[in-house]
Amino acid sequence: MLVFPFLCLTLISSSFGSVVSTSGNITFDVNDDVITGGHFEAKLDSTGLAIGGNLSAEANLHVQGNAIVTQSLTVGSAVSSSSNFHLSGTKSQSFEVVSGNATLGTESLVLSGNTSGNIVLWIPNASSVGNGRVYHIKKTVSENEINIVATGGGNIDDKFGVMLSSGDLGNVELISASGNWYVLDISGNGVFVWTPEYMTTVGWYDASDASTITDAGGQVSQWDDKSGNARHLNVVGGNTPEWGLGAQINGMNVMHYSNTFDELDNDSLPNIDCTQVAILSVGMAKTAGDSPNYGSIYSTDVSDKLAVRGNSNGANGSLASSIKLDGASTSLSTGSDAQLAEETPTMMIAWYDGTDAYCRANGGAVSVTQNVADGATFTINAIQCGRDSNTPRNYHGEMIILNIADLSTLQKIEGYLAWKWGLEGNLPISHPFKSVAP
Repeated sequence: MLVFPFLCLTLISSSFGSVVSTSGNITFDVNDDVITGGHFEAKLDSTGLAIGGNLSAEANLHVQGNAIVTQSLTVGSAVSSSSNFHLSGTKSQSFEVVSGNATLGTESLVLSGNTSGNIVLWIPNASSVGNGRVYHIKKTVSENEINIVATGGGNIDDKFGVMLSSGDLGNVELISASGNWYVLDISGNGVFVWTPEYMTTVGWYDASDASTITDAGGQVSQWDDKSGNARHLNVVGGNTPEWGLGAQINGMNVMHYSNTFDELDNDSLPNIDCTQVAILSVGMAKTAGDSPNYGSIYSTDVSDKLAVRGNSNGANGSLASSIKLDGASTSLSTGSDAQLAEETPTMMIAWYDGTDAYCRANGGAVSVTQNVADGATFTINAIQCGRDSNTPRNYHGEMIILNIADLSTLQKIEGYLAWKWGLEGNLPISHPFKSVAP
């Protein structure tokens, strides 16, 4: 049965018949079941053609079920060279040419390269595009690198990102599924972007990784160590930080020390003798007057300690870190700076290289250096974050603890943290990872 509601038809006589509609829709009830509650099998209106039960035509061509196409198919244009075949909203055969840093759109094919500098391509968060979005990214010049990372966090094969290295015309194909991106194919000098898993760390705590969080209804009881050393942090005194209840930095979940006494620590570590130590952290003060502790390590030697802390006074903030060596305490504090204000994500680092102690924010945009006891041994026996004789209400995204402190290693981790947490724009122009992830 053919049903033409409110339809004006003209039958044009020729070698084969035509149906012309000047208003309304053309619908086809092939199974003759609409009257008994069935569906039209096809619908044609001004927006497009839908084939299948109870479909809409807003996508120009909407096909339900299996489709077999023979010889050729042109959708979107009468000219085959400019047509756009879009299947289920997931893969588009049109392409985009990108010669600089860019956030990718809906085009699945991306040709990218620049002979004068590296390129960063941000792909959408996989959760926002649904399952089946495909990107095929081809490097068009051998010079420089192309880094591909997900906007607002998210992993690519459980890694931070993918890099098409200098010296080759590589390519990578990615697909979204279940809130993550996966590599379907990679060639040339394509490699995964560097993360701390490629080095030895004393401890590594990443709140964006849900597999490391033990919680009940968002109340955290344990934060697992990703270093492989099983130096997990546990709740102290029943005061539980929050996780997964809306606190985020750069679209990724973070720890939220929402109460005065929220604290996580591990005070039963085997003694780890160090001549150099470092703590790197990403966090954000939430309240004026907050003195967030972004990580502390303690030593068996007369309660020596290295702490990464800030101090927020609203529109500005300061570094308020400290180090205690051989029983002598040294402040690692600075004056006020807007980069350390409340509601402003910040990357902080404090370290001791055997001669001097340092603290800086955002790769050196704010910094302080102090001469301290030379050649002191720091024997780590405890790690702590959250409350530390202060009133924290801050966010805490990631913390990495090292027993080395050479500048090139620290800068590499700064680059990783900055690009992951959306802070690369705050790095000084002289930082080696200002324009490209490590």
